[in-house]
Amino acid sequence: MQGSASKQIFIATTARFLSTFGSGLLSFAIGLYVLSASKSALWFAITQILPPLIALLFSRKIGTLIDHTRHKPILIISQSTNVIIASLYLLLFINSASHRVILFGSLTVILLNAITNTFTQTTYQASVIQMVGNHDVQRLNSLEQSGNSIAQILAPTIGATLFAVSGITFVLAFRVILSIGVIIFLVLLSFSREQGTNTNNPETNDGKINLATILHSPLVAYSVLASVAINLVVALVSTGLPLLMMHTLSFSSQQYGYVETASGFGTFIAGLVLAKTHNFAKPIATSAKAMVLLGSMVAVFGTVSLLSLQSTISFTTFIVVATIYGFSLSLMEIPMSTYMQTNIPINIQGQVFSFMFGASQTAMPLGVIIATMLAQQLGAGLLIAGVLIIIYIATVYLQIGRKIVTA
Repeated sequence: MQGSASKQIFIATTARFLSTFGSGLLSFAIGLYVLSASKSALWFAITQILPPLIALLFSRKIGTLIDHTRHKPILIISQSTNVIIASLYLLLFINSASHRVILFGSLTVILLNAITNTFTQTTYQASVIQMVGNHDVQRLNSLEQSGNSIAQILAPTIGATLFAVSGITFVLAFRVILSIGVIIFLVLLSFSREQGTNTNNPETNDGKINLATILHSPLVAYSVLASVAINLVVALVSTGLPLLMMHTLSFSSQQYGYVETASGFGTFIAGLVLAKTHNFAKPIATSAKAMVLLGSMVAVFGTVSLLSLQSTISFTTFIVVATIYGFSLSLMEIPMSTYMQTNIPINIQGQVFSFMFGASQTAMPLGVIIATMLAQQLGAGLLIAGVLIIIYIATVYLQIGRKIVTA
């Protein structure tokens, strides 16, 4: 039984890694192409804002479909669609289409990719409890998180290299190969509805719920309120930190790369550690503490940039803080995901997770906009954001989260 679970975890983690890597590779390549071809920051901004908006618009319908359809075919069809999308996009470049046609084609690809990503991510999250038993859910989530962190580090690095050496056509061909690889692993993956808890909830027995029902659950309400705020801060950090390092602190490109890698390393290590850990007795409290830790690290980023420290000290501090920041991201997400996957009824997980995914994604563009507006005051902005998120999470936990723990 243990060998079967380990096989399932290996196949699922590999499929997830290839899917995340391929999606990141495509998004990076399109963004880079649009920026270089259009010479317009507006076009580039559109490529960054479209995906979360699409995720929000289609999340409810996608969630309902997931709850009423077998998950394995959805994942295979989603990846097959990715193959078709990347192949057709590749043909535009092979046939030397005009820049205008390719630019509008790029927006179409981004839109379709956002839809397939929403299908893939939501279906996968709702399928975890069908892939492994309850006691292996945290292990799978942890290893998947580690794989994702590697994929997110490799995607821009390899994408930039392939783009510089061979152009976007090779990147798109590689995306097609990766998607085919994902399909192969999905075919090998077993799904079962034997696992799962709390499946006989009378309020959700027909598998149909509305927005009021979703938010009526303290667990979901707390998760949405927390994840929206955290995603806002993460977007602010992701956009503002590079500007802060390169312009305010005058870090070199190599130093900037090391800090980014340190964050991914922290996420990777946390995943490995949590994979060896039994399910947390108090997952919601653990997640809340991790969010507070994340807010503290954001505040430290801002504080260091406001102090007149030696460059070496600032850089070393950023490396340490970035590692803890990455670690806190995993420590925040994994216990909470595990708890929800093992406690939300299976027949509504698609709708719940798709709503949460769409809601949390809406915060990303806002974070980018705030970071852009605070370009000249990012140090103070990050310090204030860190302090505010600590106060906010503490308040939401005390008002809602703690009641879930004691329920």
